[in-house]
Amino acid sequence: MSQTAIPLEFERYLQNQISVGNAPDMNEMIFAHIPGLDPSQPINRENGLPDVSLWVHQQDIDQVGKLGDNALAYSVVIPGTVAEFTFNAIYLRDKNVPNSCGMVVHKAEETKENGMASTKSLVQAYDGAAQIAGITVDASTWQIDYQARLKGIEEDHRLACLDNYGHTAFVDGFDVTQQADPNKYKVTPGVVYVGGLRGVLTGEVLQTITTKPNGLYVDVVRQGTALSVWENKVTIAVSETELTDYVDGNGDQHYVAKLAGINSDGSVVDWRVKGGLAEHELVSQFMPYNAERVYTTGEICYTRDQATGELSYWQWYSNVESLAGKSPLLEANRHVGWSDNTKPFYWLPYTGDQVGMPFYWLDTSAPEWAVMEINVDLPTAVYWRLARRYPHLVSGDTINTGEIRGEFLRVLDQGRGKDSGRQISSYQKGSIVTADDTGSNNMTSIGENMSDLRPLYFDMPDVTYPRTFYENGSVGKNHANSSLFIGVTRPANVARPMAIAI
Repeated sequence: MSQTAIPLEFERYLQNQISVGNAPDMNEMIFAHIPGLDPSQPINRENGLPDVSLWVHQQDIDQVGKLGDNALAYSVVIPGTVAEFTFNAIYLRDKNVPNSCGMVVHKAEETKENGMASTKSLVQAYDGAAQIAGITVDASTWQIDYQARLKGIEEDHRLACLDNYGHTAFVDGFDVTQQADPNKYKVTPGVVYVGGLRGVLTGEVLQTITTKPNGLYVDVVRQGTALSVWENKVTIAVSETELTDYVDGNGDQHYVAKLAGINSDGSVVDWRVKGGLAEHELVSQFMPYNAERVYTTGEICYTRDQATGELSYWQWYSNVESLAGKSPLLEANRHVGWSDNTKPFYWLPYTGDQVGMPFYWLDTSAPEWAVMEINVDLPTAVYWRLARRYPHLVSGDTINTGEIRGEFLRVLDQGRGKDSGRQISSYQKGSIVTADDTGSNNMTSIGENMSDLRPLYFDMPDVTYPRTFYENGSVGKNHANSSLFIGVTRPANVARPMAIAI
């Protein structure tokens, strides 16, 4: 059982408001716990607000509407994030005017629990209430509580986005660049999905980072009140330790994504997980080089020759640094001008996926997107794509594709049985040629003593036949087996360098 009353205080307040041309404004609801209160007893209208020490919660009115001409309904929605409290009395007042208590309710004790949202409405009735207060909205338009249903719809939408984008998908923007002040880092506007929430950074963020190494993170949380517009709020967080999803002290769920790492020397490492629809990803590729954009591994841009108008396409090659301001037009940023063996260069001419493809080349210097195959140890820190393509050729921190200079190439047998037992890049000595006494397969004179030929052109053949060679260059009859002749041959050939795409 409960009791309600409009105290005498309100009558005096109402008369005063009307006399000065103002409408009554009941704008706050107060919850109190009155010790020993008997809710079955009538309320003394001489009493107004209780002592402030008895107040357990107070909240601005969320909505007010009329119930006919002579009654007004005032409502508040107490969020689930408000801490637990117990009350047995509710008061309505104008918080801007002392002694303006407009309504008192005495009731049985009730507890608003943690995590539980609660809607409370008070109906204040007096003659001409709607007209006097200037309220024209009908309370029936908002008295139904749709909060639970709306939260369910929002959660379904979040889960659908999570299925499509995964936990993290940077669709556009969020480029991080170091500024002239080495402790200042700029984050550009962009769009990201984190934990199924779509976060939009509408303006640039300038972050100060004095401690390095460090990390930048994107924090997205959905916030609002039951009667306000809800939105996904995006903040940029800095932390030396890795941040993950968490629930804050108000019970709000935050979703966190890695943005960028700041190295000890101040350089930026791109941690973004790219994603989104194919058109979102495509629109950011094959675009003109942008000095403000932070490029990451595999991204492609183009530059235009000012004299000829010809376009050149470039691919960001480094897999350890993501930076802005490294123009592909500067040779120092590319393979052709790189001298640091501890990390990859930044740009490489874009040729598609040809990594590891060997090819003949009409010059002794390889094109910029390749290296010559000349039996050298290449640092894997620089030539990481080649090392990834051929891990079996890596030894320690170098990769060597083998010796090919001056050698013939023979197609690997791969089970045919014509040249069985061979491994990739294995070496084989010269071939043996036999002929019979009919002369149908007689060898052409090779012109020099065989023993003289070996160090100049051939390895000695792997044979066990006894043999005789003559000074005039003719191959003599084998004295141990008069029906056989032997020799070593090589085909006519043209020498060309060979390179391999990196």
